[in-house]
Amino acid sequence: YSSNKGDVEKIAYVKREPYWEWTIISSKPVAKITSKSSELAWLVAVISIGSVIIASCTAYFFSGKIAKPISQVSKGLNRIATGDFSISPLKNKRKDELGQLANDFNTMVDNTKILITQVNHSTEQVARASEELTASSEETTHSTEEVANSINHVADVSDSANTRLQESVHALEEVTASIQRLAGVSNEISETGSKVVSKANHGNELLSKTIQQI
Repeated sequence: YSSNKGDVEKIAYVKREPYWEWTIISSKPVAKITSKSSELAWLVAVISIGSVIIASCTAYFFSGKIAKPISQVSKGLNRIATGDFSISPLKNKRKDELGQLANDFNTMVDNTKILITQVNHSTEQVARASEELTASSEETTHSTEEVANSINHVADVSDSANTRLQESVHALEEVTASIQRLAGVSNEISETGSKVVSKANHGNELLSKTIQQI
């Protein structure tokens, strides 16, 4: 409402007390209320802006502290993925989860380097064993060739001996046949000699008779 002392707008509060039948009225100029509200609004705005600035600075500070370890781990993993294990351990003094992440990353890198060293050592051992097996295989092949040559030589000697044996058997057969022929001739000579002796005896008898007759 407007007061009689000029056009001053006020806000009034009216309440009636039924026991005393009193009416209580309280009023205050709208300008004072709105001025307080404006001051409060400015204060809220300043506090809000300050809070936003402080929150932004705090977020930037902590995001940098949070993002840096994660970025280092990400770069390290990319280098490992390309086969580069010459990375240095991450420097870490944090005690939170990010610090644990950095420690785990360093442990993974160390264990991977040890594993690669062991694999290289095993590969060298396998290569040496392969060379030894190759040399043994060559020696075995050479020995096998020598054995095969010996067997072929024995076979050749055996064939030669068999041939000579057959020749000896054939020669023996010829000698046997010759002996048999000689035996036949001897029999013929013996029979002829017997006949000659018999005729000589008969001649002697005739000669003796002739001499006696004379």
